[in-house]
Amino acid sequence: MNLKAIEDRLKRAYSLPVKEQRKFHDQIWALEEERFNLLLPEWDDEAAYQYLRSFVDRLTEIFKGKTVGLLWAVENAKELDKRHQDSLKNIDEAFKKQNKKAFIEALKEYEATLKDIYLAYKENQKVKEG
Repeated sequence: MNLKAIEDRLKRAYSLPVKEQRKFHDQIWALEEERFNLLLPEWDDEAAYQYLRSFVDRLTEIFKGKTVGLLWAVENAKELDKRHQDSLKNIDEAFKKQNKKAFIEALKEYEATLKDIYLAYKENQKVKEG
């Protein structure tokens, strides 16, 4: 599949509600990994940094206008908070080691963790209100 086709499919996938994105996480990240490998056939710090920037921009767009619940997780969901902290460390370590596989896996886990925190926080707020 070419880069344009992958990006079109990813754009559609990321337009789904967060709960649906989480359900199709592995399929989305198979495409994301394919995109990453097309953009970075060999490790390049600048290209990896640009990929990371676009990753952060995409997460910003996904959660635009939403409370993710990171501070809530620190107090109320320690396991999710630990996953969040660990995934940040893994991104940093993979980048420093210039390990493409570890880098994409760390980004995948970070995104999954943010979505899990968001969904848990949202559920917690429903329970409080209900």
